[in-house]
Amino acid sequence: MFVIGLVSGNTVAGAQSLPVQYKDGLYRGEADSFGGKLVLDVQILEGRIESIVVVEQADTEALAGPAIEEFINRVLEAQSPEIDAVSGASHSVEALDIALREALLKAAP
Repeated sequence: MFVIGLVSGNTVAGAQSLPVQYKDGLYRGEADSFGGKLVLDVQILEGRIESIVVVEQADTEALAGPAIEEFINRVLEAQSPEIDAVSGASHSVEALDIALREALLKAAP
């Protein structure tokens, strides 16, 4: 499980635009990844992305782990899924992007 609090390129074709500020709460997103389902929770506090927790993922930890951590750090820094591309574990990163956008759409005001 990855728990990271406090990320301009990683986008999925046809992805919807997301608001800059969000409704406070805990929001879940899911996507299919290379090894199976990826599930994450996004905590919004005072309209900002406070934390992203990957609660389920079946991709190879040694390969996906560093890319997942980098992706989450970049999202938290940018306060947006619009981040520069993260190299490595492309299926995992794409699944993270999809799941994150799903969660953030639920948090839209």
